Amino acid sequence: MSEGDQLQKALQYAWRLLSYRPRSCAELRTRLQRKGYSPVVIEQVIEQLESAGELDDMAFSRLWVGSREACKPMGRRRLQHELAAKGISPQIVSEVLAAYDEEKEYQLASELAREQWQKNMRRNAGGRGTRQDLQRLATWLERRGFSTGVIAKICRFYREQDSDTNS
Repeated sequence: MSEGDQLQKALQYAWRLLSYRPRSCAELRTRLQRKGYSPVVIEQVIEQLESAGELDDMAFSRLWVGSREACKPMGRRRLQHELAAKGISPQIVSEVLAAYDEEKEYQLASELAREQWQKNMRRNAGGRGTRQDLQRLATWLERRGFSTGVIAKICRFYREQDSDTNS
């Protein structure tokens, strides 16, 4: 197969992948490598798609963060990890997450924590939060990548709320 034919097949494959969902340059590069395309062809495909505006790590990262925020909220730390796993450069990750400050993270975590806390309280016969419930909530939020400062604020809120209720 000539290099021109290989390029066309690689482009078709790349377009098919991009039709399912946006991808980072690194993700696309990896998929093309797995398919057995040569490094020269892969770089040509990447260049063509970037020139056409179909492959843009900055746009991909913004879209990824927006999607996570809307459908599966998580903390800054986990978002950084996910974007790095997608092959996004640290500079782009920092730029995209610049607006993801502690206040925004706290708001997202508060909404999630409220739902989780209510679930836990329905399970408790007395409807009273225990130290174990607070620990579960903190661990649950930590797995979602929220900062320790945000988690501490939320746990303090529920501890105070519970002590006010029982006073």
